[in-house]
Amino acid sequence: MPSCGSRVRIEPMRDVSGSTIGLTGAAVDITERKQGEAHLRLLLRELTHRSKNLLAVIQAMARQTAKHGGTVQAFVERFGERVQALARSHDLLVAESWRSASLHDLVRSQLAYYIDREPDHILIEGPEVKLRPEAAQSLGLALHELAINAVRHGAMSKSGGRVNISWRSHAENDGFELLWRESGGPKVTAPKRRGFGSMAIEHNLVRALDADVSLDFASDGVTCRILVPRTQLAAKP
Repeated sequence: MPSCGSRVRIEPMRDVSGSTIGLTGAAVDITERKQGEAHLRLLLRELTHRSKNLLAVIQAMARQTAKHGGTVQAFVERFGERVQALARSHDLLVAESWRSASLHDLVRSQLAYYIDREPDHILIEGPEVKLRPEAAQSLGLALHELAINAVRHGAMSKSGGRVNISWRSHAENDGFELLWRESGGPKVTAPKRRGFGSMAIEHNLVRALDADVSLDFASDGVTCRILVPRTQLAAKP
């Protein structure tokens, strides 16, 4: 009997009078083709799942941006910026076949524009950490919102301001603690109402990553601590 990875073809052998005098057969191994088809079906199912998740995230971003956006022009600008932040995180994941994303690369990608302009005013330091795709997506958006706030109101809105982004392993939950600290900027006052940025940093990270988040609008600079559990780290190969 042929295996599921083989194709068998049998034809009769005939003499000059047309009578059957035997059979000819050939078996072709198509295991590799079958494996390729199965892999393609798996990729298509995974792509459909990820596309649905991505659309859900974009829809939520659109709703919340519209809620806090004010004018149509402000909505278009801020929504576009957030979609670009999401795209930067996805670029990193695609480069790693959607297995993980480096935290260092994620931070640099979200702050690349500002690093190019004022490299001496942004310090990034921490050990190698690999994030799960979902964690990279949520954390990337939070980093974008922290950067935008720093540009508009905080340390990056003034010459001489500095932003320090660092992280370290955290023994309590086997994850890591990320610290965003601003200094040298204008005097900070706590916002009277929480917009999309605060929601993306505080509520979304808590809900999506089971993270512990502390956002402090101290007068000398914004500080944000994000404690991410081990469950959001990518499995080691």
